[in-house]
Amino acid sequence: MKDARNRSVHRTRQREATDGPSLHLLSESAYFLVALCLLRECGASDETLAKLQRHQRFIWLGGQVAAL
Repeated sequence: MKDARNRSVHRTRQREATDGPSLHLLSESAYFLVALCLLRECGASDETLAKLQRHQRFIWLGGQVAAL
């Protein structure tokens, strides 16, 4: 993610698959990773985590990442 962000911000000529939709998928993945880690750290129940995993956005992201 760091490299994709640096390429985007510094507008290097080298563009890779992390541009456009793939960059969006990276950021969405990071969002859910942080959310799950914070919830676990706060002692969220397994039921709460399961609800997040059933969220439509989470399911959609899983399908998109699996297709890469």
